[in-house]
Amino acid sequence: MTDFSGSERRRGGPDRRNPELRRKILIVDDHALFRVGIRNILEREPDFEIIGEAEDPRGAFDLAQQYSPEIVLMDVM
Repeated sequence: MTDFSGSERRRGGPDRRNPELRRKILIVDDHALFRVGIRNILEREPDFEIIGEAEDPRGAFDLAQQYSPEIVLMDVM
């Protein structure tokens, strides 16, 4: 049995995806501590790129227009 660690363990084996293909993520929440925590978790994953953080819908809209994220993690306010 092979012993995988980190992101390989969570996925059940080595990452076979293209390492150049990173998903762009925008984090939106009015609680700074939540944003920091989510960022710290996601930055450990080689296939995720945090493109920005916003604390309100207007900031989220502006960043989304500027960076075109593929994923938006948003707390419903």
